[in-house]
Amino acid sequence: MSEQPKISTIDRVNVGLAARYRKEKRFRLFGLSAIVASLLFLVLLLGSIVSKGYTAFRQTQILLDIHFDPAVLDVNNLATANYGALVRDAVLALYPGYEKNRDHMLAMQRGPHASYYGVMIWVLVELELWLRANT
Repeated sequence: MSEQPKISTIDRVNVGLAARYRKEKRFRLFGLSAIVASLLFLVLLLGSIVSKGYTAFRQTQILLDIHFDPAVLDVNNLATANYGALVRDAVLALYPGYEKNRDHMLAMQRGPHASYYGVMIWVLVELELWLRANT
């Protein structure tokens, strides 16, 4: 029988060293590609949020002539007055040709708009100023 030559420990390590280095490079490449992919998805997500949400920072203002109809405003109970009707009538007066689509406009108005609260606050402030001046 022939004897096998003795292989030293360093030779055994050197035999598998090249394969180990290849595996380590592959592992680093996978890790780096995962980081790049996650950053790419983060940029896409933030871009999507910004592209869809930037309109929230725009504001439109329309100057309305609001007629404070005594039939709508109950002077004794201003907190429950229908300020939305005042705003709606002012908008309809601003766009007289839109009268034919009144039902469409009323369907679009789902609850109080910011103008509703603006008119309500303005009426209450004016009332307070009037009360201070006349009492």
